[in-house]
Amino acid sequence: MPRPWSRSCGRSAITTPPSASRSPLRSASPSSSTWHASGACTAAAWNTYVRAQDALAWKQALDLLDELKPAYKLAVGQKPALATTYPRLATFFDTHKNIAERASVTKKTKKKEKAAEAAAQAQATEAVSLAPSTPKSTQSLNPR
Repeated sequence: MPRPWSRSCGRSAITTPPSASRSPLRSASPSSSTWHASGACTAAAWNTYVRAQDALAWKQALDLLDELKPAYKLAVGQKPALATTYPRLATFFDTHKNIAERASVTKKTKKKEKAAEAAAQAQATEAVSLAPSTPKSTQSLNPR
C-alpha cells in the first residue's frame, strides 16, 4: 500500500557517495544536511497526514454521538436516575456543546490578549512620539 504522506516530500534525499578527492568531514556535511532535510520533510508530511486522519476519526465519532443522543435522552426521560448514576455519560453526549464553550472562551481570551497588545503598542508609539527630540549640534566634534 502506498504511503500517502510520502507524496508531498518532493525529490529523494539519496545522494551520491562523496568523491575521494574531498575530505571526509567536508563530504559528510552536504549529505548529512540532505538527509536531515529529508527527515524534516518526511516528518512534516507524516504530521499533516496524522492530523488529517485524526480530524476525520473525531468527526465520525462525533457524528455517531449525535445519532445516539436521542436514544440516551429517551432513556433518561424514562429513568431519570440514569443521569445521576452516570453523570459523565451526559457530559459525553454534550461533547459538541463542550467543545463550542471551550472554543468561545479561547476566542475571548485571545481577543483580550490582542487588544492588550495593541494598547501597549499604541502606548509605546505615543511615548516615542511625545519624547523631546534632541537637536543635532552643528559644531564639529573635532575642531581644527
